[in-house]
Amino acid sequence: MNMKNHSLRSLAFAAMAALMLASTGCKKDDNKDPKPENLAAKFDAGFAAALQAKGIIKDAKNITADEIAGVKSIDVSGTESAKGSLTSLKGIELFKALTTLKCDFNSLTSLDLTSNTELTELNCQDNKLQQIKIDGLAKLKKFYFGNNQVLLDIDISSCVALETITFPNCGIETIDVSKNPNLTMINAYFNSLESIDVSKNLKLTSLSVSDNPGVGDDLEGIFYVYVPKDFDLNVPPTNFTQEGWWYQTRKVEICYQHK
Repeated sequence: MNMKNHSLRSLAFAAMAALMLASTGCKKDDNKDPKPENLAAKFDAGFAAALQAKGIIKDAKNITADEIAGVKSIDVSGTESAKGSLTSLKGIELFKALTTLKCDFNSLTSLDLTSNTELTELNCQDNKLQQIKIDGLAKLKKFYFGNNQVLLDIDISSCVALETITFPNCGIETIDVSKNPNLTMINAYFNSLESIDVSKNLKLTSLSVSDNPGVGDDLEGIFYVYVPKDFDLNVPPTNFTQEGWWYQTRKVEICYQHK
C-alpha cells in the first residue's frame, strides 16, 4: 500500500515539474524582442532602391524604423546628362529627422513634404512637378524648384525662415512672399508673372525677374515690382533686375514702385 502511495506521489511530483517547465518555457518565449516591422510596403520601390544604392538603408525589401530614424540628409539626384528615373518619393514622410533633401533631375510629378518639418534645404529642380506641398516647414531656408514647367503656383507662407528661393522656368503665375521676411534672394525669371510684391522683404539683396510677361498688349508691357518706401526708385540695388526684356513679341519694361 505504501509503495502504491509512493508511486502515485512520485507521478504527481513529476507532472507538476513538467507543468512548471512548460510554463517557464512559455514565459521565456513571451519575453523575446518582437521582430521589427518591415516598412518596405510604405515606400515606392524605385525610391527604396535608390536609398539602398546610396547606402542610406541596407535592404530595399526590409526597411526598419531604427535605420531611418536618424537620417538627416538624402541625395537621390540625377544630373543634366544622366537624369534619374524616380517618379515618386513615397516613404519620404517617414524620415522625421531629415534636414536636407536633394532630388533634382528626376521625373517626379508631385511632392508632399509636410511631415518633414526639420527640413532646412530642399532642391527639387528639373522634375515634372505639378504640385509641391511644403506647409509647415518653418525651418526651411533654401528652396530650389526651377525647371518644373507645369507648376502654376505654390504656397510658401508658412516657410517663415526662407532665405533663398529659386524657381526659373516653372510657369508660375503668382507668388506671395509677404510672409517670408528673411528672404535675401529671389530668382523668379522666365515665368508667367505679371508683377511681384517684395515690399515686406526688407532683407532682400538679390532679385531676378526678367523674362516674365508683365501686363500690356502684344507690343508693349510693364512688369511692376512693389518695393518698401525707403527703396531708391532711381537706383535699384546692383543685384536687382535693372533693364527690360523681350517676352515673345512684347517689349517689357521694369517699373519699381513704392507700396
